[in-house]
Amino acid sequence: MAVAVPGRLSEGAPAETGSKSSLSTSSLGQKSLPLPPPAPTQLDSAKFSARLEQTLKIENLPVQSLVVNNLVRLTPIAPRHASGAVIKRAGPIMQFKGASNNEHNGSYALSKAYISSVDLKIPTEASNIYVLDCQLSPQNQAVVIFVRNGSRTYPSVEDGHAMFAFEASSTETEVDIAFEAPSNTSEGDLVGYFYGCDVNEL
Repeated sequence: MAVAVPGRLSEGAPAETGSKSSLSTSSLGQKSLPLPPPAPTQLDSAKFSARLEQTLKIENLPVQSLVVNNLVRLTPIAPRHASGAVIKRAGPIMQFKGASNNEHNGSYALSKAYISSVDLKIPTEASNIYVLDCQLSPQNQAVVIFVRNGSRTYPSVEDGHAMFAFEASSTETEVDIAFEAPSNTSEGDLVGYFYGCDVNEL
């Protein structure tokens, strides 16, 4: 497992991530962490459709069309996409772990701080509906929050998946996936593992 050190990405992180994205690290990365849980498997079609319909209803978006086009996958080992989608920030990172048998896309282990999040920037088309299917594992009773334009959504995390839907209003949309830990956890405690997000368009 590669361990993060102050001021730069841990060894093994994609080079272009360190040069073009703000993936912050911390000396907290020197803490010894347990091995992360295996990355969640893809949802089968029935579960995905049910979760998708539920997510659209929560956001008061139309559910008449459930035909999904998968546009982009952003992961710790592939944080940039040719479309312009990018993981623009992730931090504080306690550890970056590269691909393995249990984690084909790598993982970030995030620690508690004022803001502990993975921030995405996605090319979008105004009035189109997009759905994020993010694979993650909250730790120490942390709550997952999707933040867009200052608005918060608290998704359920089931089978390691948290979903968020929105209607785009411009050609570019930023969405933050935050891990909010309870007050009885200490600064620097592990709050979650992030494995990646699929960006889908309806």
